[in-house]
Amino acid sequence: MQEQKASQYKVEKVASHKITTALVDTPKTISVITSDLLEDQGITSLNDALRNVSGVSTFGAGEGGGGDITTNDKLTIRGFSATKNIYIDGVRDVAGYSRDMFNYEQVEVSKGASSSFSGKGSSGGAVNLVTKHAKLGQNFSKAAISVTDSATMRLSADVNKEINDTTSIRINALISDGGDIFDNGVES
Repeated sequence: MQEQKASQYKVEKVASHKITTALVDTPKTISVITSDLLEDQGITSLNDALRNVSGVSTFGAGEGGGGDITTNDKLTIRGFSATKNIYIDGVRDVAGYSRDMFNYEQVEVSKGASSSFSGKGSSGGAVNLVTKHAKLGQNFSKAAISVTDSATMRLSADVNKEINDTTSIRINALISDGGDIFDNGVES
């Protein structure tokens, strides 16, 4: 059983079109967090997902972060700021916000100079988020619900339907409400 779980987490290639070789032949340290791991751990934020990767700090307190508390994903890889080195399907996403993981199926963290693959970046590395896409030959539907004692409710759904041999459709949805323990409507 444990060997089967380990093989679910193993990835041979990254989704990025910029790296065409197998991971074992890539002269770069790349960590891949799979959809199985994201689901098994119940991960809902990028910060939580990156706790699986050594050398990545997401809270900004250590490694020269100064302890600043921000509302966006503040990443440090190997001691260098990587906040502006976040990509979605290989396209740079420089906006400052907290990324929810409901629509991503894989997180790829490359360590070291990211400019060799992206043309620009820091010395620490880069993060590539791989969005969910329709899958041929598979029909599935998944739903997850969580309710916390701080009155936060979260419901997510993921449905993939094969229409014919060449066409599939996938729909992902998220509803989130609450988190306001004072019940003053700020988080609704």
